[in-house]
Amino acid sequence: SHRAYTVRGELDVGALRRACDGLVERHSVLRTTFALDTDEPVQTVRRAAPMPFEFVDLASEDRTTQAALLDRALQAAARRPFDLGAGPVARTLLVRLAPDEHVLSIALHHITIDGWSMRLLSRDLSALYA
Repeated sequence: SHRAYTVRGELDVGALRRACDGLVERHSVLRTTFALDTDEPVQTVRRAAPMPFEFVDLASEDRTTQAALLDRALQAAARRPFDLGAGPVARTLLVRLAPDEHVLSIALHHITIDGWSMRLLSRDLSALYA
């Protein structure tokens, strides 16, 4: 599952990164890996580790270039495979378009989440960021 959100207004990148890490601590499914053991999948809940968080600053680019680079970054984030056996099963991409405009992309392997759960994670991320 891959979601991208436009965030308008002042944004504290460090606080957002800590909020993403808080999601991993709070939701064990985000630290669960799925390895094969004698051809049977085995679920392992791992200790909390920072969620991969990529930050791309496009604020100095013109709007046309921003649009192209943003589209490329979002497509690459959505297509990047997950290693279910080693994890992590979630990652974040934050793209700055202007000091008060960002795009936040959260990618999670579909084995970990459904639509209802994604809404819950989004709500939790907002609360943790606040």
